[in-house]
Amino acid sequence: MMIRFQELKTMPEAQRLMKMAAVVLCIWVFGFILLSNALFLKSSASNRVVEADGVINAAFTIKSYPTRNISVGREPLSAVSNILDSLGLRARVSQMSSSASGLVLQVNDLYVGEMSGLIEAVSASGLTIRTAEIRAIATNQNGRKMTISFVLEGDAQQ
Repeated sequence: MMIRFQELKTMPEAQRLMKMAAVVLCIWVFGFILLSNALFLKSSASNRVVEADGVINAAFTIKSYPTRNISVGREPLSAVSNILDSLGLRARVSQMSSSASGLVLQVNDLYVGEMSGLIEAVSASGLTIRTAEIRAIATNQNGRKMTISFVLEGDAQQ
């Protein structure tokens, strides 16, 4: 005895089975959505950890440089101007002025590699980074950009 599909659809047990199958399917779809969101959050968190590690390494690099006396006789302003020109960062400077505490320099839209290069060049020129403030700004392309503010001192007094 064969049951037709139309007859099967009208049976109460079959209708209950179809409803249960639909609920189970919804639960599986919801589970896969949660899993994909969790994997996305995990990967973005690991990217943030890598970027933060780069910033921390740059900060340790700043602290590890010994005071050098290379720019003796040069004004810190001219030394920084030469550094910015050589790195091609002059267009991104938003502030460069002298103050009682030293030379204030603020550079915007730096990637981690550019920031490290600027820090190395400043330290290699014999200038001392007295204070530094680093702000990370999230972008949709190529990771984060940094805004960095320095107060620099020249070694001419040593």
